[in-house]
Amino acid sequence: MTALQHHVKTTFSAKRSHCSDVRALLESSLVPLDPSPSKDLLHNIILATDELFTNTVKHAYREDASKTIGLEIQVTSSSIAVVIEHTGTPFDPSTYTPFDPNATLDQRRTGGMGVFIMEHLADQVAFERSKSGAHRAILHFDRT
Repeated sequence: MTALQHHVKTTFSAKRSHCSDVRALLESSLVPLDPSPSKDLLHNIILATDELFTNTVKHAYREDASKTIGLEIQVTSSSIAVVIEHTGTPFDPSTYTPFDPNATLDQRRTGGMGVFIMEHLADQVAFERSKSGAHRAILHFDRT
C-alpha cells in the first residue's frame, strides 16, 4: 500500500448549501499538492464529489440538516480518494438501474444520472459499510 502524502478529515451538516464549502475544501487541499492535479482531474474530482455529497443530502438524509456527513480526502503519490460517510439510508448498488445514455428522451426516467456521472468521472466508485456501521462511498482517482 502506498503511504499517505496528504490526509484531510472533516464533517459537514447535511445541507446542499455546503456543496460550495466541500468544493472549496477540495481545491484548497488538492491544488497545493506537488505535483498539483491537472485542471481536468481537479474538475472531475470536484464534480463527482459534488454529485455524491448532494445525493447523500437528498437520498440518505432526505434533506435533514441536523445530520452530518463525513468527508475524507486521502492522497498518495499515485491516487486521490474522496470518502463520504453517513449513517442515513444506504445506497444499494444491487437495486440501481443504470442510466442508459442511448435511450431516447421519452424512454429516460427522471433522475438516476448521479452514479453514471460518478462512474464516468472517477476511476473507481465503491460503496461499503465501515467498521463503525456507517455507510461509505469512495471515489478513487488515479494521479498518473
